[in-house]
Amino acid sequence: MIKVRSTTRWCPIEVRYSRIWTGFRSAALRVGIGFLMVFSACQLAAHAQAETLTLQRVIDEALAEDPGLRALAGAGAAESELAIADASFPDPVVNVAAANFPVDTFNFDQEPMTQFRVALRQELPRGDARSLKREKRQVRASQFEVRARDRRATIVRSVSAAWIDAFRDTRVSALLDESRPLFTELVRLAQSSYAVGESSQQDVIRAELELLRLQDRELRVEEQLQHSRILLSRWIGETARQPIPGERADIEAPRLTEPQWEERLRKHAAVALLALAVDEQSIEVTLAEQDYRPRFGMEVAYGARGGEDFQGKSRPDFLSVGLTFDLPLFTGARQDRRVSAARHLQGAAKDQRLDRLAQLKRELADAQRQLELLSTRLVLFEAEIVPTSEQAAQAALAGYRVRSNDFAEVMRAYIAELDARIELEGMRAGIARAAVDLRYLAGLEE
Repeated sequence: MIKVRSTTRWCPIEVRYSRIWTGFRSAALRVGIGFLMVFSACQLAAHAQAETLTLQRVIDEALAEDPGLRALAGAGAAESELAIADASFPDPVVNVAAANFPVDTFNFDQEPMTQFRVALRQELPRGDARSLKREKRQVRASQFEVRARDRRATIVRSVSAAWIDAFRDTRVSALLDESRPLFTELVRLAQSSYAVGESSQQDVIRAELELLRLQDRELRVEEQLQHSRILLSRWIGETARQPIPGERADIEAPRLTEPQWEERLRKHAAVALLALAVDEQSIEVTLAEQDYRPRFGMEVAYGARGGEDFQGKSRPDFLSVGLTFDLPLFTGARQDRRVSAARHLQGAAKDQRLDRLAQLKRELADAQRQLELLSTRLVLFEAEIVPTSEQAAQAALAGYRVRSNDFAEVMRAYIAELDARIELEGMRAGIARAAVDLRYLAGLEE
């Protein structure tokens, strides 16, 4: 009895705990499911972003996969090794000889001048040739480093231009796809009006022709897009087939003063490379002048003799020490010509540097003019021309419905609106390319 009452008393509490536990499990399950859904969505978004051909991804892959950069790095390392090798002395020459043997008996002890002779000879380079050759190799190693900088900047410039063109073509293709239902509706409207005698057959033909021209434009834009992808595949291979994202890349043009631009252009990799070429030719001039100095050589020889002299004593061995050097007396046909040739090449390298610097200045002026002009036109198109074209197209269609204008005016208005939108995309692409050119000229991509 007591047990029954006790059980009956605690039964509601157990039921209450059971309900709480069930509710807790349900809430935990809902939270877990929500977490999995959020995690899955994040994973899908990350995967989609990884599969999208963004500009930064294209640049990273192009730089990582370029064999030219690896080749330049290897060539620079080779020049650094050769700098050490060229600064070393030439290997000594060892001469081992059996000298002055009598041919009648070939007896080593017969004649006093018969000997086994061992000689060591060491050539010494002319003047400062060793240090100059090392310096020349070091300059060449620096040239390969600068070439790698210039190649990186050129790759970024080329890849960015191709990506911008591909993005523009993608946007234009989307605009044409959006316009297809509208032009199809215009064809249907012309056919309906013609069926009830409110328009001419010419309106129907005109609408159908514009729809066909729209299809032709889609094909031409697709061809341009494929061409841009081919240019991208030159750097990233099959990855260029992946879809272009819908977000426009943020490419900021550098804003520098005139003195800052002047300094940037002088330090540009393309100009710095030619400046190093001038340094190399200067070393070549000094190296050619070393041929006016004599080249020395030293030799030490030891001759071992056998037999005895007239007094019955063992013949002494011979030790010889010698110094050799050439005399550059006739310099007109060789040394003078080499020095003159090196100076001509030095002058040519200086002129090439100045020409390249002038070329970069012309590119800078052209890119700045393009950016300024396109930015002004962009404001005009975004604020005035495109909205006005939309209003004009809608007004033309409304007027046609009440028979206040003809169908040709409607087609012209919608075509003008589409052309304005396509031209707007072209201007945005032009501004982006001008920004890319300015970043290249400023050396920001090196």
